[in-house]
Amino acid sequence: MPNGLTLVHTIGLEAVFRILMNSEFSDRAVVVEIGVHTRIGIYVPSSDDYRFFALGSAPSSLEAPDFDLTIGYKAAIADAVANAGCYAFRTITADDGFPVSVVTGEALSRGPTAFLMGNLVARDLEALASNVALSGFEEVGRATTSVRDFRERVDGPAAIDVIASHKPDLIIVSLTDDSEGDGIEYLADLLVEGLAGRESHYIPRILLLYGGVVPPAALDRVKMVFPTHVHSISGGTPNQPMDLQVPTTALEEEAKHLHQDIFDGRVIPEALSTSPHMSRAVGLGAATDQLAKSQGLDVIVISCDHSDVTVVVAHGGTTKLAQFAAGDSDHRPFYVGFHTPIDRVARWIPDGLLPQAMHSYVVNQTSHPTAIPSTTSELMLSHAVWTVGARGALTHPDDGRRLIKDGSVDLAVLTGEVTKYIGRPIQAALLMINSLETWGITQLALDSASALAMSGCLLETGIPVAIESSLIHLGSCVAVRGQANVGETAVAVEVHPEGFPAIEREVGAGSMDVIQWEAGVDAEIRIWPSAKFDAGLGYGRPIRVRSKLVSGSVGLVIDARGRPLEWPEDADERKARIEQWYRSLNAYAPA
Repeated sequence: MPNGLTLVHTIGLEAVFRILMNSEFSDRAVVVEIGVHTRIGIYVPSSDDYRFFALGSAPSSLEAPDFDLTIGYKAAIADAVANAGCYAFRTITADDGFPVSVVTGEALSRGPTAFLMGNLVARDLEALASNVALSGFEEVGRATTSVRDFRERVDGPAAIDVIASHKPDLIIVSLTDDSEGDGIEYLADLLVEGLAGRESHYIPRILLLYGGVVPPAALDRVKMVFPTHVHSISGGTPNQPMDLQVPTTALEEEAKHLHQDIFDGRVIPEALSTSPHMSRAVGLGAATDQLAKSQGLDVIVISCDHSDVTVVVAHGGTTKLAQFAAGDSDHRPFYVGFHTPIDRVARWIPDGLLPQAMHSYVVNQTSHPTAIPSTTSELMLSHAVWTVGARGALTHPDDGRRLIKDGSVDLAVLTGEVTKYIGRPIQAALLMINSLETWGITQLALDSASALAMSGCLLETGIPVAIESSLIHLGSCVAVRGQANVGETAVAVEVHPEGFPAIEREVGAGSMDVIQWEAGVDAEIRIWPSAKFDAGLGYGRPIRVRSKLVSGSVGLVIDARGRPLEWPEDADERKARIEQWYRSLNAYAPA
């Protein structure tokens, strides 16, 4: 069973004023995140570390119609100043700007994409792939062989299909043993006839790393269609490793050029363009790892954002990250709903979902990414889309294996753009429970400012941060695994708040419930699963939670739906079941 979670909700007004009045602005740490919104996180120093203090946010102006990030950046600064108050920024205005510690967010930190082709031996291929990543590229696929006969060993048409689908910015071709010129001739056929012949108007850059003299006829065919750069390489044989100096320099030049193309015509404030850049994924990984170590817990973080869902698991001393992404190769922020199957989304909505409604909502969210749901139905739909995205990130696409094998986790945290779509705290708890299918006892927290990635980025730059300083304790969930007839008693729970009468609850199979008690009061928890259900110690075995729990803003959620979750085939029965879940938790206002 997990130990009690220690969350820091606030530094305290007296401590805040003391810190702010006795420190220079340069002592504070500032993180800027660029995405659908431009967001500024302000961190203030305490005795041992920095703690999250204030957030400023404004719609991003990086894309059309402005193409000038300065507008959104200044608006976010003004919002941060207003939220923090005059004690924090006595002399700072929106025109002054901030000294920025690090910049994150996929809109600025994303790198160009690359596809690898060639006949490198495995040793050299992995070395080159590592340099591709270190140069800032995201690898989207490969068509390679360690056997020297490139034409015979690589399925060219299939490779072209993948390239046409992912539209990488750069195609890297490495041919180290092509003395007869057969490999480069085959490559020219594939690119000129197979790729350029399509009506997509897609023209990638080509980086050709070639051992020897390139046959001029084949090279001229490629250069007539694609911007192509050729570099001679040495080594690359089974007995002699490839010299990576030339490829590394070439990759850095290509990355620099492509990055300029991505932001060509856009105005980026100097404070942001000259500051260190770091991806949100790196920040989330660092924050999750640090939170797990500082709390001594197994932790899972779900970041639900406009165009992707990222899940980070810190378990047993190792940290793993998985994503359900919906961006395209042109770096446009497509809404994540474009990649969530409608039948899977519909199962989380009581009245089902018409394809037209889903299509309209997804298109509207892509066109207006800062739009907030205006009805209960739209709110349910947005939560259902993110739930499906999170479940997709947790499941391996090839064999269906889950990132967390049995659903057992000590602490789950929700962060990301979804925090703007949480009308009631119970909705955040429910989204995590449905996504993870937690089992046993799990503590739940909400990163309401979506500052975890920012905090992790600061950690990566060497600035110590109290990761928990941005978290709000929601409560806990008791979930049992097993199956029984609907309505049959699955689990009984007793809550004994200190100084208050005990609260008892029996929950039937297929149902959910919640127990709430006075805020800030510790409570002892006892759990009695029926013989058909396991709450963590075995089927039918009772549990007395060794650490007292605090109610939080949600309380103790009891999930007796069983594991794995199952939906009735009958539409009316399915609707009644889902309505019971939401009604018993008071999750949503009546539609």
